[in-house]
Amino acid sequence: MNKITTVFGGDLNIYSSNYNIDPQIIKIFKNSNFSLANLEGPIIQKPLKRSKTPKAGSYLNQTNDIFKYLSLLNIKYVGGANNHVIDYGKTGVSNTEKLLKINNINYNGFGSDLHQASKFIEFGNTKIGYISVCEEEFGIAEKGKFGTHSMYENNLLNQIKSLADKKYTVIIFAHGGIEKVPFTSKYIKERYQTFIDCGAKLVIGHHPHIIQPFEKYNNGYIFYSLGNFLFEITQNYMGMLLKIDWINNKINKLEPIIFEANGKNVKISHDNNILKVLKNISILQSNKKIYDRYHQIQSIYLYKDHYEKYLTGLFCNNDKKRKFKDELLLLHLLRNKSHAEFIEEALKIVCKETSNQINKSYYNKFIKMTKQILYEQ
Repeated sequence: MNKITTVFGGDLNIYSSNYNIDPQIIKIFKNSNFSLANLEGPIIQKPLKRSKTPKAGSYLNQTNDIFKYLSLLNIKYVGGANNHVIDYGKTGVSNTEKLLKINNINYNGFGSDLHQASKFIEFGNTKIGYISVCEEEFGIAEKGKFGTHSMYENNLLNQIKSLADKKYTVIIFAHGGIEKVPFTSKYIKERYQTFIDCGAKLVIGHHPHIIQPFEKYNNGYIFYSLGNFLFEITQNYMGMLLKIDWINNKINKLEPIIFEANGKNVKISHDNNILKVLKNISILQSNKKIYDRYHQIQSIYLYKDHYEKYLTGLFCNNDKKRKFKDELLLLHLLRNKSHAEFIEEALKIVCKETSNQINKSYYNKFIKMTKQILYEQ
């Protein structure tokens, strides 16, 4: 009987060496056979402005200090399919690849071309492995072009089917959805379920920077977002580690582990309520009628809180630099399927093209859930 343990964490972005990590967390990683986390940003000590990738949104990088924590936690595998690893262009990507190789860290999801970015990486010789993918923003890899591995990519589903046919246990490590809201987009829900339908046994999400629902779907499991793991630019948050025991390459036990970060102190959470809240959101999302209602509420919430502000004033300034930034922002909102979905839904409600299912009671419940998972005390 072949037994192994894997541990999965969410977003990593580190540029100093002052974390105080709970010994219990360190023990969880040390006792695992294989561990994986998301490398959210290139490893580059002194990023150069001239190497920046033109994009909408913030720019992130991390320093060599990240290797201290990868070593401490015995993390030998990372995924790099995300919206920040390409922030400092080809220089940032090639420097990151070089340092990961020097430090014997296996990686996929980004690289010098689509072949590297789309690689399936096996955990040792276990026949269990992962593909890293992300929603499209900027810097998507193509043949002969550096970048990240798009979950919209045409060959991805065939790749999953082929690996499953060869008796590999496929994990999809996915970066997508919308930040800091409790429910996933319909696109993400359907896409992750399609990964399972094609033969993946597990889909593990990140990017929203908070924990989101999880479910058993057909012959697999989906965790829509583990949230942040070690994410230095955010001071206070809750995240999830996912510990899995495998027997003969089949999932025997799943253990979600909630932790909390206060500044640079990261420890196991003893607040049992947060897991209850998460399970409740998962149940709500599994009920189509209820999910549709909360999808409307979340659409309006995002529109009023974000999209309306983004779209107001676009192309009102004749300055060339400002116009280019506006064009990048519009491209981002149109190309990213989750953003486009919520904007369209909100506008249909605002323009009275669709029936409005929002009422005060449901809206208040949504706000309460959002605050709870945002770790707002």
